Amino acid sequence: MPVFPGGQSPHSISVILFKSVRASVRQFKVLGPLGNHLVKEVSAVIRAITLLICIVFVDLTFSGITAQAEPLIKSGDRVVFLGGTFIERMQNYGHVEAEIAARVSGVTFRNLGWSGDNVWGESRAVFGTIPQGFERLQRDMTLAKPSVILVSYGVNEAHAGSVGLSRFVAGYKTLLDDLKRHEAVIVLVTPCYYENLGPPLPDPRAYNANLKLYIDAIDSLATAQNLSVIHLSGRESLREENAKNELRPQNWRVLPEHSGLTSNGIHFTSLGYRTLAQRIADGLGLSKSIFSVTEMQGTNVEVSDYAATSDSVSFVMTPNRIASLALTTGAADDEGNVNQIRLRFTNLRSGKYSIFIDAAKVLRATANELKIGVSLPTSFQQLEVKRAYQLTAEKNTMFFHRHRPQNETYLFLFRKHEQGNNAVEIPLFDPIVDGFEKKIQAIQNSTSYRVEIRKN
Repeated sequence: MPVFPGGQSPHSISVILFKSVRASVRQFKVLGPLGNHLVKEVSAVIRAITLLICIVFVDLTFSGITAQAEPLIKSGDRVVFLGGTFIERMQNYGHVEAEIAARVSGVTFRNLGWSGDNVWGESRAVFGTIPQGFERLQRDMTLAKPSVILVSYGVNEAHAGSVGLSRFVAGYKTLLDDLKRHEAVIVLVTPCYYENLGPPLPDPRAYNANLKLYIDAIDSLATAQNLSVIHLSGRESLREENAKNELRPQNWRVLPEHSGLTSNGIHFTSLGYRTLAQRIADGLGLSKSIFSVTEMQGTNVEVSDYAATSDSVSFVMTPNRIASLALTTGAADDEGNVNQIRLRFTNLRSGKYSIFIDAAKVLRATANELKIGVSLPTSFQQLEVKRAYQLTAEKNTMFFHRHRPQNETYLFLFRKHEQGNNAVEIPLFDPIVDGFEKKIQAIQNSTSYRVEIRKN
């Protein structure tokens, strides 16, 4: 269950509040009728404050965000993702990295997801024992050099039901104790409920009921260890009317398009990861930045070569990072879901104006609209966004080969006597990964655009 900074719950805060004024209330009572009136007034105020605390607490609880005093990620951090299939597939799309990078600059990422993995590192054992898999997890974490670790386990373990819950909690505690030696900020990410897409796919409600037990256990574990937790699924009751039931295809071998976030109830699509990316960034306490240009002044935007008349404005703008690192899909709500650069100019004559970015018309607006402020469409940044996504995918591929190289049986395991001499080449991936990171940062931090506003 989420807690306020310092580990206080609403109940404990209210108790402290009551104790702090109890002595004063007792003094009021010696004043007779006036004292009794003051007692009633003070008690009413305390009850109102307690109610407000509880309302804020409930709002934080159902938003899936643990309260924290400041963002959990800052510029210069190395964020490492750790978990099973959900984490490993995350690197195929890049949305989570892009969403975080759009909100805080100078962050680098490493993905240590491993399909089918659990808190014991079982999938990482390869041909070895489970303890060896756990040891490998810790070696890979040392390789990744984290300052922030996002951990997401529980979706595989939940298949054991209530019988396996205590073992899962014990295993998670052991994992977290080992991760703490890296002296990084640790954030727990709860798994998502399976989607009910209807036949021919199985009904996941029985599994989801078990998963809720594991999510609640993760909450309790986070509270006990004073860790932040992000909920990817809401904590609403698992009601039948909330389940999607859209498929029912005549040919069960080919699933039709649907509005869910997964392809099969379990594995998230690009849209699914894009949706969850925003929840993750919100849960990390990262607010969407304001990018704006008002006359000659910029917020998170450097303005240069400024020139203005009563009928035109021109300047070069350089955002301190790409205002939106989300790929547009053509959906009508794309522009409302991402950071946009807002322009505001108050000294233009009445009339209609066209706004050009690098000589391409992107928007039309009236002088009154420009006086209030207009938001630029994100389409003008898409070349840079696509390039950043491509570099992110290549970076993730190179790091994948760094910590999970092909033919590792020959390189490191029981056949290393045949080709083990080639193991010296694996660390050569490190400068390649770093090079991709530098290219990504260069795109995010130094892309400039020439803006012209002309009267029609």
